[in-house]
Amino acid sequence: MAGFARLVLGIVLGTVVGGFIVFLIEGVSHMIWPPPQGDWTDPEFLKTAFKTVSLEAKLAVLLAWGLGVFCGAIVARLVGARHRVAGWAVGGILFAMMVFTMMTIPHPIWMMVNSVTVTIIGVIGANRLTRRKLA
Repeated sequence: MAGFARLVLGIVLGTVVGGFIVFLIEGVSHMIWPPPQGDWTDPEFLKTAFKTVSLEAKLAVLLAWGLGVFCGAIVARLVGARHRVAGWAVGGILFAMMVFTMMTIPHPIWMMVNSVTVTIIGVIGANRLTRRKLA
């Protein structure tokens, strides 16, 4: 049971860390490239707002998502006794959050496609970085 508890704790902590990384990077990018002014709770505003966001800001969002998954998966694997499922679970949870964001605020197709790419690269990178070394 201790192994299962570590796995669950790893997934929870990895998700929190990954979400924090996304929040931090997106916060910094908003200071560099301020988002459009308007009512972000208005669905009509959301339909057009993201079209005016700069390419650099959009790339910063992808960077945030990718690094969030990567760092979160590392934490999940280290806390979760290096279970491969821990990293993939965090990647899946954070990807679900990305999908929710993309459904709420319309994103360009290239960002939607690359959200899958950064998720896969982030988890694979974390798994490779945290795999056990053979003695």
